[in-house]
Amino acid sequence: MSYCHMFYAVDLDQLRQVAGSKDRALYDQLAAENDSLDKAELNALKRIIQGRCEKTAGDEYLYGYALKALCEHLGEPIGEDVAAIRDHPYKSKLIANGPPIDIPYTTDDFPEIGYLTPEELPLEYELATKTKPKARWTLAGFVLRKLSGGMIGREPNAEDIAEDMEAYAETLKQCMAMNRGLVSFRH
Repeated sequence: MSYCHMFYAVDLDQLRQVAGSKDRALYDQLAAENDSLDKAELNALKRIIQGRCEKTAGDEYLYGYALKALCEHLGEPIGEDVAAIRDHPYKSKLIANGPPIDIPYTTDDFPEIGYLTPEELPLEYELATKTKPKARWTLAGFVLRKLSGGMIGREPNAEDIAEDMEAYAETLKQCMAMNRGLVSFRH
């Protein structure tokens, strides 16, 4: 199984108004239409809507998947598969921003969450289209490849990164045309 980013074009102001809105009808609607959330994730969704998120170590992922359900409801999926923006050879604002609303979050677990405002999209697009792709190699990856005969530790080469950057740039372009924010979930 490989991980990839899933992107949503979302009105970020509308999303932020939901957090803490205590909108029971919205919660009921999301709970009824979303069979992919388990009971704990539904509870996290309820807490987001009520504005009562609890920061319990190890439960951050619950809020991430609840936020994804909100973005699926309020926004629309866009773009193609992008493996890992953090592997791109530039500092992505999407990765640095984290979640678009205040929820318990850790970068140590999935889903990885990031967002860009409509104003941030053009600069990110410029980075994705103007930066020269290059391979990302780590010592850990090298050691794993050597020990496993190449079966483990594969890292993206420059061609993989170039394809990833092109797909990401296309997603950014599409989102700019929609004049919405971009929210990403990688898992």
